[in-house]
Amino acid sequence: MNFRLFHIIIPIFFISCASNPISETLNSWKRQQNSQYWYGIAIIDKESMDLNIQQTARNEAIADIASQIKIKIKQDFQKVTEENNYEITEYSKQVLESQIDNNLEEVEIIDYKDLGDTYMLYARLSKEKYYSKIKIKRKNAKKMALEYISKASYPSAEGFRYLYKAESEISKYIDYPISVFYDNKSQDLYSLIQSLKDGMLNRISIDANEYTKNIKNLIPTSDFVTFRVFDLENNKPISNIPLFSNINDGLDYCTTDINGECDFYINKKFINKDLTQYMYVGFNQAELYGNDPSDNYSSLKVDINLVPVNVFLEVDEYNLKNKVLHNYIKPVVKEFLIKEFNLEFLNNKSNCDLLIYINATTSSANESPNEYGIYQVFGNATIDVRFKDKEESILNLAINNIQGASFNSARQAGEKSLQSISDKIFNETLIELVSILKQN
Repeated sequence: MNFRLFHIIIPIFFISCASNPISETLNSWKRQQNSQYWYGIAIIDKESMDLNIQQTARNEAIADIASQIKIKIKQDFQKVTEENNYEITEYSKQVLESQIDNNLEEVEIIDYKDLGDTYMLYARLSKEKYYSKIKIKRKNAKKMALEYISKASYPSAEGFRYLYKAESEISKYIDYPISVFYDNKSQDLYSLIQSLKDGMLNRISIDANEYTKNIKNLIPTSDFVTFRVFDLENNKPISNIPLFSNINDGLDYCTTDINGECDFYINKKFINKDLTQYMYVGFNQAELYGNDPSDNYSSLKVDINLVPVNVFLEVDEYNLKNKVLHNYIKPVVKEFLIKEFNLEFLNNKSNCDLLIYINATTSSANESPNEYGIYQVFGNATIDVRFKDKEESILNLAINNIQGASFNSARQAGEKSLQSISDKIFNETLIELVSILKQN
């Protein structure tokens, strides 16, 4: 037994001294102890306490008793798990320990001492009373669990919920095996529930209306796969079964309808640049019967193939009203977008998904050099990007008054202006376009 010290430090040599009142009290209380009880002791420093000292001492003594019971339960529980091959989560252990907090009503205050600066309290709990109460509650929990089990006769959402309720009923009392007679043989109740859950789960299956899905990542489409949950024994659909999907660790959830079906839409935010990716689908066991979400495992896989987005790119570049033979802008746009996306550039816009129009021109108010011998030309560009069959542009902007200068000729100054426009498109405009496309 470990007695509780609350807001006090008592030098060991004082406690060990026979003339010390705390030591004398402790020794007196220890001589009264026997194995039929758990004992709890609290020692409170009155000077550091602003609360109700008696209530605080009582709570500390009870906590001392509870800690001893928890140690006993953990020892028994470890033995049971090894003998019965239980798979127990940390949550199950917490639920098991909660039986202690709910069964400490019979704690008795045996004695207390007010020693001036120190207040001491001595409490005990009868093991017979504690275990008798637990025995009654365990019996009631067993009865309720068997009633729930009797209702879970076939695969259904309700069947899983009944088994979950059955497990919840006995979860506080599995530090000792609960034996039941079921299916003409004696079985451990906790193991029976796990077996029934596994059997019910193994009896239902999932299939998909397609196992290969081709998508275009940038195009705002509602791509989805329909999944059906059914009973393997009779092929009947099962409604209200929660499912999960996982695409590159991006999770989504749905529940089957009356036809046993649900649709998982492919969230483009989960899609990366890989040409082949996968959607994994399985039963959402956390929702189905209270398992930890990390216990979810996929039952089937759908291949997601990224097919190229067809792009029509039309770039007109004019330098001082003359069409440019060597393009500055078009190769830059192609290079940038190909690095970002799976694209294919086509010459026929009727078969394209994305249309990009760029028009760039240069002009000069004076084709002669200025007083410093410098030719000055200014360039402007318009950019319009839209999806096929959409009137509204996803990007429409203008780049104005981009200067080009040369000591040699106005034509060369115009070429430098077009080069600067190309650089601005590469460093600013295309980055903005990519951000917009990734949001679709």
